[in-house]
Amino acid sequence: MSHRAPPVLLAAALLGACAPARDVEPWTPPPAPPVTVEVAAVSTRSGPLRLEEVLASADLHHPIVLAALADQEGAAGRLLAAEGAFDLGLRGAAQWDGRGFYDYHWASAVAEQRTTLWGASVFGGYQIGRGRFYPSDTKRATGAAGELVGGVRLPLLQGGAIDPFRAGIAQAEHDLDAVGAGAQAQRLEVSRRAAHAYWSCVAATRRLDVARALLRVAEARAEAVSEAVERGDVAAIERDENERQVAVRRAFVALAVRGVEQAALVLSLFVRDARGRPVRLDPAWLPADLPEPEAAPGDDELPLAIDRALARRPEPARLDALARRAEVERDLASNQGLPALDLTARVEQGLGDDTPFGERRLEVTGGLEFWFPVQRRAARGREAAARAQRDALERQAQLAREQIAVEVRDAASAMHAARARHTEARRAEALARRLEQAERDAFALGQSTLLLVNVREQATAESQVLVVDAAADYQRALADWRAALGQVEP
Repeated sequence: MSHRAPPVLLAAALLGACAPARDVEPWTPPPAPPVTVEVAAVSTRSGPLRLEEVLASADLHHPIVLAALADQEGAAGRLLAAEGAFDLGLRGAAQWDGRGFYDYHWASAVAEQRTTLWGASVFGGYQIGRGRFYPSDTKRATGAAGELVGGVRLPLLQGGAIDPFRAGIAQAEHDLDAVGAGAQAQRLEVSRRAAHAYWSCVAATRRLDVARALLRVAEARAEAVSEAVERGDVAAIERDENERQVAVRRAFVALAVRGVEQAALVLSLFVRDARGRPVRLDPAWLPADLPEPEAAPGDDELPLAIDRALARRPEPARLDALARRAEVERDLASNQGLPALDLTARVEQGLGDDTPFGERRLEVTGGLEFWFPVQRRAARGREAAARAQRDALERQAQLAREQIAVEVRDAASAMHAARARHTEARRAEALARRLEQAERDAFALGQSTLLLVNVREQATAESQVLVVDAAADYQRALADWRAALGQVEP
């Protein structure tokens, strides 16, 4: 029996070389999230928390990014499964009958391979049949050494240019491209949101600083006002006015503290430790101030920026990949409407000289098979559906490109507006400080009231908040600009 194995193994090796192969590295998923939501404790830091750290942490550990990466691995797995249609197959059979005159035994082992060459499939193997066969089964009779068998099936029309198996691979490849582009879009959005959360938290801490400074002024003045009232230099109502301001400003501090806590909680969704847990942020980590707004892109720079954005943004690429997938479905449906005309050929080569015919036997047979769906409704319906889907995706891609152009222009407009507001807010702050000092000097000379001093102090604080908000809006607009251009990192 040992002389039978080499032909089978040789046929399997030769046919296996015709199958498409893809090396896929096994995916190691990130650590599974804990059953209960955990928050990492505050750790110590030697310096301020930088935006680059926040973006890097979000890109590595944010659940939306990890889910997008998992979707990519799933698409790669579906592609591998589609390529499995071209896996080498081994088929074996055996039959025997020892009940009477027809006493025989027969066995075969065949390797079958579907190929990507015009939809052809080939097979090769070995069979042996000994004994007395029924008249209808005499072709199974072989010599003592058995015989080699092989053949090919070639579709001439339907299944030639394209078939469901090759279409499945092409569609899975386009799906992988679409999912990859979708993952990149998720990274961009997470990066944009992380930058917004970072600058909102910085702005909240700066607003708290303004509120606390305003409160300290009123508290520091309380003793001096009380002494002036005792001496009769000012009316008692001035002491009540200062106490009212202390209470109001404490309320504003409490409101600002809540704003910082809320902003820090939002930011913690993007700052995560090595286990992927949100980090409980300490506001002391944040920078002491916001950067000054820089020059915004000019109108003459926007056309080039839009071209760069269209080339880099993943949304059009995702829709284009889905449109190509629909084109494959359309081509497949069109091909399935053709007649099925398949050419088949089979070769049998006897081994040894003791074949039933007394000599080494070689047989070659061929044939044609035909089938045609007369009404072709299934193929025509699938083709029409695929064409409509492709048209819809093209319209969506057109809208996505138009939306990208709008986002680029809108981000540039927002940067210009925030920079202009910041300039005017700085000017208003300087004027408010001058008016505040003048009102305070007038009050010291008895020519003003504490109410007017408080109004001037409040105006200065409002101007400072306007500066903070304008600077934060500029940084958020800058994050929108980078996201619109398809940049994850600053």
